[in-house]
Amino acid sequence: MANPTVIKLQDGNVMPQLGLGVWQASNEEVITAIQKR
Repeated sequence: MANPTVIKLQDGNVMPQLGLGVWQASNEEVITAIQKR
């Protein structure tokens, strides 16, 4: 993901917009994916 789309929050911070397709992922898989980002 070279240039991820970001969302600007009301407090001025930004966060990457992720589309993980998590509906079949286990909690552990989702946590790991987010932590590695």
